[in-house]
Amino acid sequence: MLIGFLFAVIGSTMLPYLRRTGLVPWWLLPLAAGLAVISLALTVRVSKYWSYRYLGGFVLEILVTLPFLLQTAFLNLRELLLYGGLVVATVLLRARLRF
Repeated sequence: MLIGFLFAVIGSTMLPYLRRTGLVPWWLLPLAAGLAVISLALTVRVSKYWSYRYLGGFVLEILVTLPFLLQTAFLNLRELLLYGGLVVATVLLRARLRF
């Protein structure tokens, strides 16, 4: 959780500067967004093996981290929908497998 928050703060302060100066190529951000979506899909896929305690910690981490990330203006509506969908999908998948 701390690493994600630090990455968001550093990224939200450094990324606009790096984009203005041309140090970050234009294609890098869409590539990173695509990889993030793939990572989220893989996370949902393996969530069926998680214990309820681990799943609870995962959901709690996202719920605690999102307000901080929103203050950094690092997330937009698309990321909010992705992370919200991730929480719902992992909980539903785990509940469906259990019952």
